[in-house]
Amino acid sequence: MTEQGVRKMGQFVVGRGKDFYQEQLGYLGTNDIEGLLREHYHPDAVMVTFDGIRRGHGQLREYFVNTLASMGQITGLSTEYFEETDDVIIFKATITDSKRGTVKADNALYMKEGKIFRHIALTILPQYDYEKLGTIWKD
Repeated sequence: MTEQGVRKMGQFVVGRGKDFYQEQLGYLGTNDIEGLLREHYHPDAVMVTFDGIRRGHGQLREYFVNTLASMGQITGLSTEYFEETDDVIIFKATITDSKRGTVKADNALYMKEGKIFRHIALTILPQYDYEKLGTIWKD
């Protein structure tokens, strides 16, 4: 990522969200977790998912390594919805791979200093027992 690309003077540039998102996919597609964390995630980043909360680069690294290991060959990737402001990117995507099948990925990225500060992933993954994790709402 370059300063004139997605970030300008430490801030996220409106209208460049799709470039940022494509870069995100590129890092993941080439298994460049270190580049992803260094270039896209704030040092104090937090990821909130229904299968756990990850804080900082160490926990995010573990999450991305495990997530990529759980996936097979990607056979399909489409982004159906995308929107951005000066500090938020939201998107809905569909990912199909040879191990997990088809997964709907709904994400929100809150930006700070040109990097992801809060990553909210609403994706429900097939390998997790969400009832055991305690994240299924029960009255």
